[in-house]
Amino acid sequence: MHFTFKEIAFDDHLLIKSFDLFLHPGECIIITGESGCGKTTLFNALTAHNDFLESAPSLTISAQKQKPLLCEDLTLQMQYEMIGSDATLFQHFDLMTHLNDYPACLSGGERQRAASALTLSREADLYILDEPTASLNQDYSALYVSAFKNIMQTGRSLIIFTHDEYLLDPAFTHMHIAHQEIEIKHQGLHYDHSYKTKPLDLKQMPGYIIKMDHHGRWYKHLSHVLIPLLLIISLIFSGFNQLISTSTNKLLSQLTSRELVAYKPVETLKGKVDTYSMSGFEKPLSNKEIDSLKVKHVQNIKARYDNFEPLDGVYRDLLTHPYHISEKTKPFVLSQANKATTFSRMDISTYHYDLRDQGSIRYENKKKGLYLSMATAKKMAQALHCQVKDLLGKSLTFSLGIPIYNTYGRSQGGVGETIAYTYDLTVDYIKLTMPITGILKASSFGIYNLDRYVIYLPDKAFFSLVKKKARTQRRTLYIVGEDYSHVYFNHIAKNKRKQIMHTFHDRPYRPCAYSVYVDEISAVPDVIKALQKKGFDILSEYSSHQEAALAVKNYQQAYGIATLALLLLCLLLSVVINYITRHKRYLHKCYLASLGIKHCQALFKKAYGKETLALLLSVFILTFIICLLISLQRHILFMPTLFTILGSCLIIILNAFLFPLYIRK
Repeated sequence: MHFTFKEIAFDDHLLIKSFDLFLHPGECIIITGESGCGKTTLFNALTAHNDFLESAPSLTISAQKQKPLLCEDLTLQMQYEMIGSDATLFQHFDLMTHLNDYPACLSGGERQRAASALTLSREADLYILDEPTASLNQDYSALYVSAFKNIMQTGRSLIIFTHDEYLLDPAFTHMHIAHQEIEIKHQGLHYDHSYKTKPLDLKQMPGYIIKMDHHGRWYKHLSHVLIPLLLIISLIFSGFNQLISTSTNKLLSQLTSRELVAYKPVETLKGKVDTYSMSGFEKPLSNKEIDSLKVKHVQNIKARYDNFEPLDGVYRDLLTHPYHISEKTKPFVLSQANKATTFSRMDISTYHYDLRDQGSIRYENKKKGLYLSMATAKKMAQALHCQVKDLLGKSLTFSLGIPIYNTYGRSQGGVGETIAYTYDLTVDYIKLTMPITGILKASSFGIYNLDRYVIYLPDKAFFSLVKKKARTQRRTLYIVGEDYSHVYFNHIAKNKRKQIMHTFHDRPYRPCAYSVYVDEISAVPDVIKALQKKGFDILSEYSSHQEAALAVKNYQQAYGIATLALLLLCLLLSVVINYITRHKRYLHKCYLASLGIKHCQALFKKAYGKETLALLLSVFILTFIICLLISLQRHILFMPTLFTILGSCLIIILNAFLFPLYIRK
């Protein structure tokens, strides 16, 4: 092995002239010299810590500096196990009683011997030691000589820089530095046995890196207790927050429906109409407006129809209408003469069977048909002298106005009276018979009023009738005379135009309102707000419970802020602890470099990556167990702990990947 050294000089002061060093396999060279002659500089050149080495063979080197470098956070046993060695040299240097001790527990001489034992235990082609016996008595020098000879016999080489004359054994080559030159004083033996150096096994290295990082710092141990404790507290806060949310949503689900009615109100001369007319007085919705209903949390939208007091053309029929109930063959007429069983007003609304709100239903059977509001069912049951539940399965015959036109225009009550601009529906009446399939608790399916008389018709059946009755042509109606004596379609003579009292434009029917189905009850206020921003008016029974829901939401926000604050505290603790341990990690990096490991950063990433996976698994298991226990009592699922999981994951990721990148010299 041939080493070529440049001239060694500092500030024009020459220490050693350029020279060549030849080293045989199985040879030990002892280099001596006065203090300041350049021995440590040569050591640094051989270990690539300066630029004075011009050329050298490719070798695996194990080196020990004059000041021993040990990992303070691993026991001696951990350190030799980490490099894949055994305790042979520790026994040789009389250290067996200290294998389970950390370096801080050792004396200066014991640290020196431990460092030498570790250096000589590593797999290497060349061992370089600087003053290995400093501060040791001559008895230990003999131990070093025998250790060096054992290594020589395996075909491996050594270079020792020392002042210790007890290391000058005849078997070793002796070189001396004097007068700026290095000369051979004695040629020793060498053993030309071939030795194949085994590469260092790095598989177990990440585990030892984690042990290094976790040892000895009280604040590190504190973080291992405090951070999980804060995470558990935030988890409990999150679970309690979800408990409030779940209980509130359950109560609201019993009181309210997730179905909203969205419509565009009519603008009149006196301002906007604030209430839903139930008569088609609203503006028909365009395709663009229908698409704008699809905001966040909207599960589905369906066209709906709501009407009361059947309409004939553009006239309001104010007569009382009988409703017939039968058990298939025998009809029973609810007498108009008996005021207790006469309906002066009946609302007709559509519902979507697959999206019907189960919380609104008191009784139902498996057939698809009509649903009755409780007020309607009670009045019919009173007329039939039966229980409300007994109405299920009976047939109901009633008149139904099928809309064929959206009618809008201007009307005037009489000469000189105020002109009004209106929307209306033109309908065509049919008689319809359908079975009663359900009774509601009050009146809902988007329409909320405890005392309302409502018949709910399946929307598929209704809109199929609308399709059959559909008109495609447009028309304009001119009505002359206060008594509606003359009606002109599309055209009117010029001499009659001044007599026009009403002008109506008929357009093919389009729905004026849509049912908007929200995915969860807690999202109803957000959906209402989003749709109102788009210009829709919303009919919802949720509004009557809005104040209570808002108060609960404020409590939830408070708990959410507390949870977030705890997570931020966890993050801050993690940042501070990792910041104050950065120097310690630098020492770990230097220690690994002394083992000949060039890519220390990759090992740090791998080590902390494994720790990340382990901690993530722990967090998920802990979260799952707590949520499972809570869910058994309160039906709370895994999702409430999302914040906690994200926060803990962020802390772990910072520990694993970010801070090792900031290890500095």
